[in-house]
Amino acid sequence: KNASTSDCKEVNLNIGAGSRTIPGFKSLDIYTPHYYKSKAEFTKNRVEYDLRGDELPYEDDSVDNIYISHVIEHVETKFVIKFIFESYRVLKKGGVLRIACPDGLFVYKVSQFNNRYWDWRHKSFSNKEYYKTDWEKIEQYDFLLRETSTPRCQYYVNKISKNTLPPADIKGLSYKEFKEKVRTGLVFRKEYPGDHINVWDFMELKEIAQKANFKHIVESKYKGSVSAAMRNIWFDKTAPQMSLYIDFVK
Repeated sequence: KNASTSDCKEVNLNIGAGSRTIPGFKSLDIYTPHYYKSKAEFTKNRVEYDLRGDELPYEDDSVDNIYISHVIEHVETKFVIKFIFESYRVLKKGGVLRIACPDGLFVYKVSQFNNRYWDWRHKSFSNKEYYKTDWEKIEQYDFLLRETSTPRCQYYVNKISKNTLPPADIKGLSYKEFKEKVRTGLVFRKEYPGDHINVWDFMELKEIAQKANFKHIVESKYKGSVSAAMRNIWFDKTAPQMSLYIDFVK
């Protein structure tokens, strides 16, 4: 059965849903005019939840599945840690938290030598509402910064000028050094909720999940969840070209 015909007794959550509602899953999100026309429209079919401060509004051991896709790269590390612990609290035994996000280690690696990987992102950098791109000078590191530290990208219209990183400043850095440099000092800006301000990889998320006591931690694949409820056409739609998928099982 797909999610639209799943057991109605299941409690399934789609965190940071945005416009992507999923049949059989409750949509939780922060209210922001950037994504929603009105608060009244927002509350019709969404639960207001701010990952940066709120506890999940569910009882212990009451939720079957939690899906969070391309959200954790938009918020600071301490809130992501809290969210993973909160997910463990509300999930039933055997319940699954599935995280999808940009794979920081992968995008770092493919940006270290000349290749055509980032061709798929040219459309984004051509959007003059958000980017003033110099196509004569743009480098792979500029594409990398867009995905890992948007406010530091020199071509981004809403960049933080004092924190901008030209490619010369990050060339030659190890992955660990790069991750530390791009994530330090950035905070979520409610007026620009689409900014990427954090970098994640399997090992760091695995360590957090282990501390939260998840029983199984699976580096997953595109549309490859261990939960049947999160393995259909409604899932893993955002940027599979660069995504990391992980299933945490309580």
